[in-house]
Amino acid sequence: MWLDSAAIDAAHVHGRLYPPMPYYDAVVKGYSPSNRVSHLDDITPNDPGPHFVGDGGAEAGFWEKFSASHPRPPARIRQEQAERYRKLLRLRERLAKDNPITYSYRYDNEHLLKMIIPPSNYPIEAFTEEALYLGYIDEKRSEYENRVAMAHGMQPVHAPVGLLVSAELITNALPPELEIRRSSWKYDYVVRLKKEGCAQVYIDAYTKEWGLTNEAEWARAAASVAVPPSTPPSK
Repeated sequence: MWLDSAAIDAAHVHGRLYPPMPYYDAVVKGYSPSNRVSHLDDITPNDPGPHFVGDGGAEAGFWEKFSASHPRPPARIRQEQAERYRKLLRLRERLAKDNPITYSYRYDNEHLLKMIIPPSNYPIEAFTEEALYLGYIDEKRSEYENRVAMAHGMQPVHAPVGLLVSAELITNALPPELEIRRSSWKYDYVVRLKKEGCAQVYIDAYTKEWGLTNEAEWARAAASVAVPPSTPPSK
């Protein structure tokens, strides 16, 4: 469905750089179904080759193209949000320091956000300043929760160092109002995907991963999200 860390880790366990290509894509250069095998054990005496075990080059091209044309994994979106939030704050600080007079009237939030535009096929809803801030919190909370799980209660776990937000937002339960805000863009994104005709498997995956169960938020997003007629379906 998508190339996430779990899929890559599983490929590495089996001695592969990437998962097998789920279907043939003639656009990917170097791909030849007649000489590709997944493992050395798949080569038979009657079929001497040449073979490319795993065909890493073609698979890299396939998955790069696939990732750029399909919805991104939730964890990857969150990681990109956190990185872009750090870049936004660094850029704002640097510009204000280098030329405070020019900065005050030339570099508003909209201009700065355009300077850190995300890679292709990431949801635009995830890259407002509000969404970046909340995505950063999500990413740091995920890191903290992973560390807590690994500690098994045997030692104290502290908040990550170098935080750009209050440590309480990472280690404590979030206020109800912030819980709603952190999911608002996610409802907007999934509703847009629905209106664009995105494959249901992605709709279901996002809904489950993000716990999108607030009926009021579904109704708000359905009423507010508009899709331009020229927008192609995401499939």
